[in-house]
Amino acid sequence: MQNLISLSFTTEELATIDEAIATLKTAFARFVTLQPGEVRGTSMGEKSEAFCRQALQVLQANPQIVPASLGLDEALADLTALDALRPRLVQLRQLVERAQDTEMALGAD
Repeated sequence: MQNLISLSFTTEELATIDEAIATLKTAFARFVTLQPGEVRGTSMGEKSEAFCRQALQVLQANPQIVPASLGLDEALADLTALDALRPRLVQLRQLVERAQDTEMALGAD
């Protein structure tokens, strides 16, 4: 028998985790849930993203070259939100990965 982890939770620790999850659910309320058919074609590769970033920088410096109906301000706002979200997603993924590893270790013990 292997002993990868010894872990137990206090009532307070579980309450803290549950409160944090509830807080995240509230903070994520405005996030979208894409259906399987919507996922295709919504993400860009690194090269496409770099091109789009550069194009937005050029358009931001020269807004007169595109009609206002193009939605430049919205595109810039989306880019700002994307840049703000990504480092937080990295942290969330790391936490989920640790939780999954812990779950696996507990199951293996």
